[in-house]
Amino acid sequence: MAVVEPKHILLTSLPLYGHAIPLLHLGVKLTHHHHVTFAVAEDTLKTLREEIAHVEYGVYGPVHLTGIQTTANIPDKHVIDFKYGNPARKLFEEVLPVMREFFLSVPVNVNGTPSETNETIKPKLFTLEGEGIFKPIDVVMADNFLGGPLSLMHSRGVPFYLFNSSHSWLALAFLTLDVEDPESFKLSAKCTPNFVRRSVGSKFLDINLEANKDLLMDNCHNMHLASGIVANGVREAEDAVIAELLRHEKMGKMRTFCVGPLAAESVKQRTVKKPEEEVIKKWLDRQQNQSVVYVSFGSIAVPIPEEIKEIGEALLLLQAPFIWSLKAKLQAAIQIGTDPVSRDFLIVPWAPQKEILAHPATKVFVTHCGWNSALETLTYGVPVVAWPMFADQLINAEWLEEEGVGKLIHGTGLMRQRIVPGEEIASVLREVMGVEEGKENSYTRHRNWQRKIRTALDVGGTSYQELAELVKLF
Repeated sequence: MAVVEPKHILLTSLPLYGHAIPLLHLGVKLTHHHHVTFAVAEDTLKTLREEIAHVEYGVYGPVHLTGIQTTANIPDKHVIDFKYGNPARKLFEEVLPVMREFFLSVPVNVNGTPSETNETIKPKLFTLEGEGIFKPIDVVMADNFLGGPLSLMHSRGVPFYLFNSSHSWLALAFLTLDVEDPESFKLSAKCTPNFVRRSVGSKFLDINLEANKDLLMDNCHNMHLASGIVANGVREAEDAVIAELLRHEKMGKMRTFCVGPLAAESVKQRTVKKPEEEVIKKWLDRQQNQSVVYVSFGSIAVPIPEEIKEIGEALLLLQAPFIWSLKAKLQAAIQIGTDPVSRDFLIVPWAPQKEILAHPATKVFVTHCGWNSALETLTYGVPVVAWPMFADQLINAEWLEEEGVGKLIHGTGLMRQRIVPGEEIASVLREVMGVEEGKENSYTRHRNWQRKIRTALDVGGTSYQELAELVKLF
């Protein structure tokens, strides 16, 4: 049997942790077959290095991290509120032109022959501490949001793959950006989220995408040029939307690969822990099994202070132990003490989410339903109370509720129309936890999804097999 030469794979992402980290963990898996370089805005490098400091690489590891010089690095997130397109538009305006230059500058192999690059661009793109990219690239895989600039690789003769850090309905949203909305279409007064599904023209409407469609239209028009779409999810969770995607006139022959969840089970890999992790673990170890409420809204947007106050009141009404990951500057809105030892709760500026979800004491997860959090809660078998904020989070929350693994609280998010009262939040928590008087707990299917995901990731499972198919194509 002929020996297949390893290729050089370039991975790159938006400078957002929820986008970068799953792709980075895919890169770790790819080192068992190929050389991998991961390029990202330079200010994110430290966190990404920490994320994979103790992983087990393949024979072609480690992943080479290099920085791209751009002002669009990860800011102090936890934005309290913003209108459509902000700060998303600012991010796209800064990142997309830089990535166009970047994709024109990297050295590439075309049919095994190195091609010329624009040497005038290279010096200003790579960070001084990084080594740059000097070995020619054979294949590129990038965040779907970079699909416009990424399509330049097609003109250079280099195959590229789009990576869905979110569920595949985001790809469908990109694909329908050029579908015009009928003038009669209006958001229902009862519809508060800013991600809306509707059947008219098979259009997926994301207001943040619509507000920035002039910047993202290249994603729509060039998606069909990709050699494949790689999804951070399991086939059973993605298949229905992928089938809709492939019905598009330009996408019928598109290869799709569901290789996730990526990074959802990385708890075992980490041997060095932060001091606050030890505090949280000791606290969890003191709690009864299936008793703790875990609250976290991700790293980009959180409820406003009035909502934080109501959530705090709900947790106190519940009289159950809880952990709440909330930035220190927002904790004053809770108006309760924060003694981390003597009280039955912890309010911390950062929490090790996977470790908490994996702990037997954890009973329910109050979450914004970002796709990474959705995958993690399914992986560890924890039901959810869904509090979506923006983008794809509502549709993730709807799907989790449809699957019987949680309950959606309506009216939340950056387009809120009400302040959800603490009594309502507490009632939903009791219902999902199975302690609501007179109601049977129907949120039990999380265990089924936990088994499905473990089976998919095991040798011979769908995610395992589809990753094996993918690496053979490079």
